[in-house]
Amino acid sequence: MADLEGHEFTIERESWDLIAMCYYLQRDLFEPAKVGLAPGGVIIAIALLADEGPGRFRVQPGELIRYFDGFQILHWREGASANHRAVAEIAARRI
Repeated sequence: MADLEGHEFTIERESWDLIAMCYYLQRDLFEPAKVGLAPGGVIIAIALLADEGPGRFRVQPGELIRYFDGFQILHWREGASANHRAVAEIAARRI
C-alpha cells in the first residue's frame, strides 16, 4: 500500500496502457499519470463537480478537460450521473 498524497508511489514513464482515476481527486497526480501513459494509452477520470464554490475534492466546471490539452478526447461530459451526483468524466488518449 502507498500513500498517494505522500508521493510514495512513482508512476513510471510510458509504462501504462490504461490509468483510471475515478472518484478520487488529487490534482498533482494528473501530470505524472499523463507521463506514465504509453503512446496510445488512455486515461479515464471521473470527479465530483463543485456545486458551490471551490473544493479540494471537487472540480470546477471545465477544469478536468483542461488537464488534457494535447490529448485526443474520446469522451467528455459534465452533469448528473446515474446516482444523480454531478460529475465530470473524461476518457483521453495520449497521442
